[in-house]
Amino acid sequence: MDRPFVIAEEPIPVADYQRLRAAVGWWPVAEQVVCASLAASPYSVIARLPGEGIVGFGRLVGDPMYLYVQDMVVAPRHQRRGLGAEMMERILAYWDRVAAPGSYLGLMCARGQEPFYARFGFERRPPDGPGMQRIRGTTT
Repeated sequence: MDRPFVIAEEPIPVADYQRLRAAVGWWPVAEQVVCASLAASPYSVIARLPGEGIVGFGRLVGDPMYLYVQDMVVAPRHQRRGLGAEMMERILAYWDRVAAPGSYLGLMCARGQEPFYARFGFERRPPDGPGMQRIRGTTT
């Protein structure tokens, strides 16, 4: 990874979270929902570039039995520099510290990002595996 990036295990501020979501084309979420969601995250990691601020983040959601990598975002102009990999290594180190036998770590990733997560031992779910979603209409 190119230094001078700093990786820190700390929550991402709401404004940075919203800014980076928008930078990668994710839908907007109401600020009060973001505040509550970030506060409930058991683990967060950020990537900071001195002079530019936070340029990436990752976080986990869930409980002791089921944890999910819910967000993994790197600002487009800083992608492919090792930031996502270093943040993912921190997430996995946290999971290794807290996960009991039988615990589950899952994620959903954008199409085409499967090879990135496969490097960390994630496997594609079988085609007949369960999974559905419902997304409420977007809010600004």
